Amino acid sequence: MHNPRHTKPNKLLFGLGLLLCLLLSLGSGQVLADGNITCSGPGTGGTAELIDLGNLQPGEQFKRDISANCYTLKIFPYGVSIGQFQSSTQGSLTEVTVVHKGSNKIIPLLEPGAAGTVCLPTTCTRLIAHTDISYSVTVEGKARSDYGSYYVMLYLNYTMHGAVANNGTLQKVTFKYTVGQPSCTLLSDSILALSFGTLDSNEIASSQQIADVVLDCPSYSSVTATLLSSAQGITGAAGVSKTSLPELLMATTWADTNTPVNFDTPRTFVLYPGVNAIRVGFRPRLLTANSKPTGKFQTQYTLNISYR
Repeated sequence: MHNPRHTKPNKLLFGLGLLLCLLLSLGSGQVLADGNITCSGPGTGGTAELIDLGNLQPGEQFKRDISANCYTLKIFPYGVSIGQFQSSTQGSLTEVTVVHKGSNKIIPLLEPGAAGTVCLPTTCTRLIAHTDISYSVTVEGKARSDYGSYYVMLYLNYTMHGAVANNGTLQKVTFKYTVGQPSCTLLSDSILALSFGTLDSNEIASSQQIADVVLDCPSYSSVTATLLSSAQGITGAAGVSKTSLPELLMATTWADTNTPVNFDTPRTFVLYPGVNAIRVGFRPRLLTANSKPTGKFQTQYTLNISYR
């Protein structure tokens, strides 16, 4: 690659040249930093590489390796250092430790233009043009203790020793992870059977059974509970569905508020540390005032509980 001209371009030519560089960068997956170093690999094309670490426990350690293939386009008489800086969703904090595997040294927190003692490819020595300075680093960190989703942005950069104005970005990587709430333990049976015994028509209106879904939670938790009915719901009657007897319906309520359940609609509950109960009431209802259902009946419901 020939050296860039030293004549100062006019604004129009500069704008066209910048557009051309961007198009070439998108096509090749490489970034050209000030005509000093070119690199290829994840996060070198101008757009940060996203690494999803998934769900982590509070304080859980994580480790990932990242690398790039680079080479020099000019002479570095005294070598080239590698530095890093970070930002995160919680502000500019030191979230991770970055170890240069070639020298087994921790890469210091240095922005472009500040030369350090960790160099590429392994030591701070003279590099001629078209020298391979490919590198690999290990990123180590610890998940936050609070629940939520986090992003840690890591920027790797280089600076020429002896001429710190020659610097640029090597690689941009974003680490994403989620610290999930510790789940509650279900103390009640996963399948609850409610029996209404033998009822006559006069007892139906006053008969009710309550299903207690009991949970033991290690900490405060916000959950949603959604009740699903296996039978067809009755239009215009919230929480009411058919049973196996044609003339008998079943009405469901949230027992803590005595309000009808809206099927397939999540309701939010705040669960406290210790034992909690989500209670659902079931009350038979005649289809009409003159209905006289006879025989055994059954109906099934599913309560889904999801953490927020």
